[in-house]
Formats: sequence, C-alpha cells, structure tokens
Amino acid sequence: MPMYEGMTLPLPTRENKYSCSAVRLLAFPVLAALLFGGCGLREQTWEALLPDLPASVQKKNAEIQGVYYVLKQTHEPLFRRDDGENYSSGLLSSWSRDLRSTSYVFCPDTSLRFNKEIFFSREYFAEYISSAALRYSPEAVVRCAGACCRAEFKRPSRGFLEFLTRYENAPSIAVSSAAELGLGQFETTEMSKQRIMLRRKKRVRGGYGAIILHQYSGVKDANLKNHNISDFNKLGVEARPDWVKKEYISFHNFALKSVNVFINHPDPKVRRFLYNCIDTVKFRDAFVPNLKNYTELRTVLPVGLPGAGGGRPPQNCGGKAEVPYFTGPIVLADQNGGNLPYLKAFADDFYSRTGRRIMVQLYSVQDLIRLIKNPAARRPYTLAVGVVGTAWGNYTSIFVPVCGESRYVDYVPAGIKAQCRALSGEEEPAAKTELAGKLAASIADEGLLLTLFQPTDVFNYPHRIKNMFVGRGFLEYPEVGNFRR
Repeated sequence: MPMYEGMTLPLPTRENKYSCSAVRLLAFPVLAALLFGGCGLREQTWEALLPDLPASVQKKNAEIQGVYYVLKQTHEPLFRRDDGENYSSGLLSSWSRDLRSTSYVFCPDTSLRFNKEIFFSREYFAEYISSAALRYSPEAVVRCAGACCRAEFKRPSRGFLEFLTRYENAPSIAVSSAAELGLGQFETTEMSKQRIMLRRKKRVRGGYGAIILHQYSGVKDANLKNHNISDFNKLGVEARPDWVKKEYISFHNFALKSVNVFINHPDPKVRRFLYNCIDTVKFRDAFVPNLKNYTELRTVLPVGLPGAGGGRPPQNCGGKAEVPYFTGPIVLADQNGGNLPYLKAFADDFYSRTGRRIMVQLYSVQDLIRLIKNPAARRPYTLAVGVVGTAWGNYTSIFVPVCGESRYVDYVPAGIKAQCRALSGEEEPAAKTELAGKLAASIADEGLLLTLFQPTDVFNYPHRIKNMFVGRGFLEYPEVGNFRR
C-alpha cells in the first residue's frame, strides 16, 4: 500500500507539543456525593481498602497489585483480549496484520485524550508504537504515514498483540514522579500515604465519578466499619469484617496465582535443604491461619495454565545431618504481624527437626516492595512469601519474581537466566508451554522457591452494582468505569 512507503519516522523528542513537563498534578478533595450540573443525578464514589497502597503509580510496576488496581482505572492498553481468545482495541480506529504476523498496521483514534489538554495524537502514537515495537524486538521497523503506522518484523511475531495487552505497555505520559496519565476513564487527582483519589475524566449517567483507595492499617482500622467501602477483597477473606460477608454478594473465583516461599541464599545446597525441610502444610497453616479455600500445587504454575500440576511439592528432609556447615541465620520476612504466635510455633518445630533457628522479621508491604524493586539492594531475608499470578493467562508475569528486575531473590543461577530468556523469546504457544513447565521445574530443583498453595478467591461486592460482569479478571481487579448503579 503506497501510504506506508517512505522513510522511517524519527522518534519525537521530549520537547514536542504533547510533552507533559508543564503539566501539574492537581490535588483537591473528592466529595462522596456531587450533583451533576443541571441533570439532577447524584454522582457516586467507589471506595476500596488496600493493604499495599502504592507510593507511586507507574506502569513499569504493574505487577504490584496496588499499582495494577490503579492502572485498571487510569490506563487502557492498546489491545484487550477479554474473552481469552479475540483481540479488540478501544484506542484504534482500525488495525490489521498479515497472515504470518510479520506486519501490523495500526491507525489510532486521535479523538481520544489523556486529559483536557493532551490528545492521543499521531505524533504521540508514532513515538509510542515505535518504542513498544523495539522493546518487543530490537529488529522491528516502524513506518508511519498519514493516519496510520506499520510495524514490521523479520520473523513471525505472534506475541506482539499479547505484548500490547499488558498494562505496563499501555500508552502513558508521566505527570510527576508519582503518577502517570493514561487513556483510561479516570485520572489521579491526589496521592498520600493514606489514600489515593481518582476522578472520572468524563461524567457518565449512573456511573461512579470518583474513586478513593484507602491504606489498610490492620485489624483495628476504622475503615473496617465503613459501609461506604465497596471493595475489601484485597484483604483476604480472613481479614474482612463479618458484616461484609453477610451483606454483600459473594463470588468464587479460581485465581491464576500461586503463593510461594522464595528462598534467598547463595548456596544451592542450603536452598535445597530449606526447600526440603520447610513443611508446606505446617508453614501454610502458620503463615495464613484458618485458610480454607485453596488447592495444593507442585510448582509455581497455577492450575488453569497448561503445564501446572496439583499436589504437594516432593520433599525429603535430611534433618540435622544435612549441610552441617550451615548454622544460619534463617530470616523470614513477615508482612502480617497477626500470625506471629503461629510462626513462632512453626519455628520451634523447625528447630526441633533441623537444629536451625528461624528468626521472623516484620516488614510493611511497602518496605518489602521497595526492597524488591531496587535491583542494587541485597535482600536481607532468607525466606519471603510472595504471591505470583497472571490476570492475562500468560506465563510472563508468573516468572517475574525470579526472572525479572523486580526479583524476590538475589542468587539466580545462569542456567535459570538462560531458560528465562528462551521463554521470553518463544512465539509458538505449544513450545512456550513446554518451556514454562521446564522452567518451573528447574526453579524448584534449584531451591529458589517452594510453592505453598493456589488460593480459591472469594470476592464480596455490594448488591447495588450493575454491569458487574465486565471483562476478564473483573472480580479481582474491578474496572470501576464500567459499573453503573
């Protein structure tokens, strides 16, 4: 097609007209009930209580659940695959690809806005899609002419559209060190340690006009009695107030995630000793007392992804005679505090069986996130519990805590790194499934993590919400912009 002929478009500079260097983040109180001007309809506020309210919301940190919760409201990825099969886009006026998946044509909907002043312009889109294509493949070439851009690859790139469904690859503009503008229905208007406030860009009849996210402070948090809060689901079933379980609708969801003990030690023999001697049943009962809804897993892959397997991980503890030169310390990072008596009992049992003591160190969720996100920092713990999963049904985010920059562990063997690179570069679905299964087994063999269980989540939401069933993962990470009352 002639419209795509010509030279490669150079990337626009930061000084272009859509740059946000002069855009300031507004801060003002959001009232729970505001009247639409002249229409007589009351605007509602959605409120949620989160254990990991982020200090900043940047799309590069989308794997952190508090950040992802906000991004679901403020950003829109270039593509969606809500039914798990077919791709669609609310940001493109049209798009196409060739049969070999080597050439993609994207035509942006330039009527869209990041805010009142900044459009989703052709100039912005040219920079955005060029950057995205080059991150996906350094060999990619993007040519833009007229209203559209063509991304070309030297080899079939079937995973490019899936890559563009991830929120970390969504169109975005930084407005401060703490927040970014996206093409979602809301924008951030205020951030503090205790709450984040979002405001709908364009009012919608019957919709929520504002979102307030509160930081959970523990079992004495006053918000546990706040009947204006619609979403307590990030607290887990055990921490939710009884009135919520009685008054709200309950939904059961088999989540694509697993809960694991990450083992951070340079000696593979010590890692294997810990892997074999941490009784998964006793530790699970100590770390999450009274847990009822779960499935046991052999590896980090949750049931629901090809390659996963149920049942407990195979273990063979050598007791006090194993790795006799290792005397500790074993530091367990705990983010709860309420489970300390149970963890002490577990540590006493572990000492009686192995002769090594476990010391429990309390961390706030935010402090632990800062440690994990800092690639230069050494993790001061030996053991840390982390939840990994995927909202998209792909393998990439499952292995981020071992393969990515935001790792739970400092000591990743070269062989594991090579397998991670192979999985990242594989396009063929069957081959990708095979590589993911082998990588999960290798991570277990190296003693890098011990899988505890896969939760079966129970979600509670108010009866009054309409349009609840919208999109994939709507229960766990609601898209408030789609809800009506």
